[in-house]
Amino acid sequence: MLDTINIFGKTFEELWGLFLCEVADDDDFYDVLAYNLAKADRQRFEGELQSLSGKRLRAAICGLGMAVSPDNGTSDLVFRYVGDSDPFVVAAAIDALKRIGSVDWPKIEPTLRHPSAYVRGAALRFARARLGACSLPILVEHLRDGDPIVRENALDELDGIATPQEVPLVAFYLEDPSAEVRQAARTLLDSVAL
Repeated sequence: MLDTINIFGKTFEELWGLFLCEVADDDDFYDVLAYNLAKADRQRFEGELQSLSGKRLRAAICGLGMAVSPDNGTSDLVFRYVGDSDPFVVAAAIDALKRIGSVDWPKIEPTLRHPSAYVRGAALRFARARLGACSLPILVEHLRDGDPIVRENALDELDGIATPQEVPLVAFYLEDPSAEVRQAARTLLDSVAL
């Protein structure tokens, strides 16, 4: 879809009009537009957040996370959405805050117990980004999560910090019922072996 729409040189109003169009099953469409809207006029775009919901709100938060720097106050606005009722919005807020880099781990840590696997996965990505190698015990703990999305995220985030000591633990997930978890375990074991 994005290959057929030229957004270069469009005004904020033109981008906003495209953002409000209904496009089925193409989150990238909304993400790219949100990024460009945030770049075009961040303050105006932030003012529109309250009028959005669902996939557009998720995309707007994602776009803000990609487009802004840590020192412009956007993190406070985005942090409010960590308490949203839509788990996809919460996960987008956590991922945006990870990119912005101005929120500390203790504010995000409670989301590790969120009922949504998408939110728990985002919290693991945040932990890895903010805590580095110190996130190892958190990631290992969440390998036992009941949802394959979280196990896959934990394995992915262990890349670069797992040591040969974790190999037996990771090898267990080569037999996981989820193909995605098995692939993540294989990829991690290959990278630890290098």
